[in-house]
Amino acid sequence: MTTLATQSPAYAGLEIGRHPLPPGFEVTDEFMREVQELNPGKKIECWKNEELVVSEAPGEVQRAIAAALLGQTKTWIEQQRGRTLDEIGGFQAPDEPLEEP
Repeated sequence: MTTLATQSPAYAGLEIGRHPLPPGFEVTDEFMREVQELNPGKKIECWKNEELVVSEAPGEVQRAIAAALLGQTKTWIEQQRGRTLDEIGGFQAPDEPLEEP
């Protein structure tokens, strides 16, 4: 496992776009929290432990649309899958689809 100090200037003020990570680098929850803190106002995602993807954080209009859609689908989702969460809470998702029980 490769470790990097997130206080490095390489992770502060990231531009919008894709940023490759070193081969073999293991992304941890702590690393992602620190990168997010170093880049306020931006949405940070990690794809397959290979790259960071930086985009603009959603604005008020986008968040209102997301809330409306979430409200409209909440009951159905909970009946089908269990519980409903928004993207702001952060989550980890596998690279492969989950198998049905």
